[in-house]
Amino acid sequence: MTRAWTRERYRRLLRWYPAEWRERNEDAVVGMLMEQAHHDGLPSPTAVERRSLLLNGLGERFLQPQATTGPAFIAFALALLYSAWYLSLTTWAPGIHYAGAVWPFSNPTPFAVILLVAAFAAALGRRARLARLLAYSAAAGELIIWALGAGQGWLGPSLFAALVFSGLAVCAGGAPPSRRQLVKPVLALALVLAAAFAAPQIPPRIALLFMPGVFDDMPLPTLLVYVVLPLIALVGVPVLLVSALVLVRSPGSRRNEAREQVDSAG
Repeated sequence: MTRAWTRERYRRLLRWYPAEWRERNEDAVVGMLMEQAHHDGLPSPTAVERRSLLLNGLGERFLQPQATTGPAFIAFALALLYSAWYLSLTTWAPGIHYAGAVWPFSNPTPFAVILLVAAFAAALGRRARLARLLAYSAAAGELIIWALGAGQGWLGPSLFAALVFSGLAVCAGGAPPSRRQLVKPVLALALVLAAAFAAPQIPPRIALLFMPGVFDDMPLPTLLVYVVLPLIALVGVPVLLVSALVLVRSPGSRRNEAREQVDSAG
């Protein structure tokens, strides 16, 4: 016998599929999976079903042919030109040995540029959704690189350079299907940026606490700042990262939550 919450689990697994696909097929697919589970006497989805729904859902979401718009291609061109200019004239520093240097570049921006190039390739291959995901990832990656660099004193990227790159990458990705869908990722990104800025400062601040003579004749308020802030950051960084993960994984709409509650009750 299957349990009441098996249907809810199947609906959760189908969230890997895009919303328009779920509107057309969700009820039929869940019914088929429930019938098979009842026939086999399974209380929950099997590992094979989970993997199959995950892979098929991601394929349906990101690999279905969809053309990229003309304005997005213009944004791609501007973003790639800006990236080439930035990498060749600003970050190109062969032989440099400094914190944050990657290959012959003074900071890890090439990683974000690689994502942007992959997004452009996906757009050329008529995979607009995949291109959007990669372009948004490039934008978020560059902002995270900026936050890490600001926390550790890397040679860039500057906030201005990161904002220009990220803005062009977002424009290249095109508008999302629903602007509401951006709220949670943007809030999650803000939490990740805060963690990325704070995390590099924790080890040196904690090491400072154990250096002899550092706090001699130091005023009490300053002493409290040097002692308390690293401890707050040490606890706060994992809290920020976990909060970002929970935010992204939370249910997407009240309508789905209500429907799942009715299904589980029945």
